[in-house]
Amino acid sequence: MIVLACADRPARVVRSAPAAYPASARLTRGDLVVIVDVLVRADGSIAGATVVRSSGKRDADASALAAARASAYAPARHDCAAAPGRARFETTFAAPVAPSNLPPGL
Repeated sequence: MIVLACADRPARVVRSAPAAYPASARLTRGDLVVIVDVLVRADGSIAGATVVRSSGKRDADASALAAARASAYAPARHDCAAAPGRARFETTFAAPVAPSNLPPGL
């Protein structure tokens, strides 16, 4: 008798789509972080996506949400079978570097 070991695992992102850099990020002094909760079906398709941590900037949240929806996911695994689950999609929009902060010669 052959017994296969199967580990349960949560749904996960397997290919992240890039998020368009929002205009509000150019005007922000710090990084903007958006976290999206993605509901993943057993076939890996997306059942829904919701911003669970907002950056406070509507265009940044919308950009992250669009990228989360355009990304690819692996379903969760439970008892050796694909199962629906949740994946966390996080996007950070880095604040631009001010020219005065650049090293000499750049």
